[in-house]
Amino acid sequence: MNVRKKKYIQKSLRTLLPLTKISSKQRANLIPLLSDECIHKICESCQNLLLNTFELDKKKLANVKRRLKNSQKEVRHLAKSKTSLLKKRQILSNEQTGKGIFTILASTIVPALIAALTKR
Repeated sequence: MNVRKKKYIQKSLRTLLPLTKISSKQRANLIPLLSDECIHKICESCQNLLLNTFELDKKKLANVKRRLKNSQKEVRHLAKSKTSLLKKRQILSNEQTGKGIFTILASTIVPALIAALTKR
């Protein structure tokens, strides 16, 4: 892995890891307070998940897709770079969609980033 990609992953982890430790009740109140960069990292992670750049195995990817099936439209909006930040905040503030995204973030995305860092 090149140095540039490693630094990018480390930066993403510094932004996303604290979000995994926040309780679901606090998340709804937290979304309006998140920095623009943090929202962008969450959305980038959604895009990377859709494109499977984390190189998840088929079983894990099928599990993620099953979890996000009801929120598929919203996840695609999050993944689009042209979607406004305000719209992305609204999507993440939605209890059902936001909860699913944060669950996937904690259970799949952050561990995949950590695994990518530890690969040689």
